Amino acid sequence: MKKLGYGMKRAWISLGIFLGLAMLAGGLGCGGDPFANRPRTRVPHYALGFANATGAAVDEVKLDWTADGMDLHDGAGFLSPSPDATKESNEAPDPIPPKATLSWLTADGQKHKQELEVASRVPDIAHFSGTVWFKITPDQSVRVIALTKDEMLQRAIASKPIP
Repeated sequence: MKKLGYGMKRAWISLGIFLGLAMLAGGLGCGGDPFANRPRTRVPHYALGFANATGAAVDEVKLDWTADGMDLHDGAGFLSPSPDATKESNEAPDPIPPKATLSWLTADGQKHKQELEVASRVPDIAHFSGTVWFKITPDQSVRVIALTKDEMLQRAIASKPIP
């Protein structure tokens, strides 16, 4: 077996030191946690859903709320004019917001905004697992609809839209 030269030994030693330091830094949590200031995901799980029942396209669909002093945002962006135009956002943060503001832009360029009661619309909020829907209606108002996972499954089987 051939002996390693001085340069090759040095390379292996350098690699070993680098890997050792990398593992040590990873194990000690080098740097701060970038997610430390984010709200935790709620258990049981819930999602936020957005539905367009206006008959026309809507854009810039965005939900804003505050939780534990932090400003939070979610949204659907563009929703087509299809009767089944929905988007769902999973892993919504805890807590389910007491109030939120939904804003959107209609095809005529008009900006709409509505403040909504959210948590009070969720049945058995401590155990709720499902989707909290924000449905934009033809008169440009918004309905907040909480559907459990079982209710969502039954609606899907029956090919029914969000009520």
